[in-house]
Order: sequence, then C-alpha cells, then structure tokens
Amino acid sequence: MHWFIIGTVLNNSMLFSITWSILPSPSLFSVSSINKEFAGE
Repeated sequence: MHWFIIGTVLNNSMLFSITWSILPSPSLFSVSSINKEFAGE
C-alpha cells in the first residue's frame, strides 16, 4: 500500500513538472510571434 501511495505521489509530481515545462512554451512562442509582428510593422 505504501508503494502505491509513493507511486501516485511521484506520478503526480512528474505530471506537474511536465505540465509546467510544457505550459510556458506556447506563451513564449506567442510572445516571440507578437514581437515579430510589431517588428515587421
């Protein structure tokens, strides 16, 4: 039972870190594209 709890905690922390590593990427891409649009004008 303890191993199951440890496994779920590890999976949750891994998913949390993965989502946090994925989430900032689209915002960075959108910011860079917006900067390019302003630079183009």
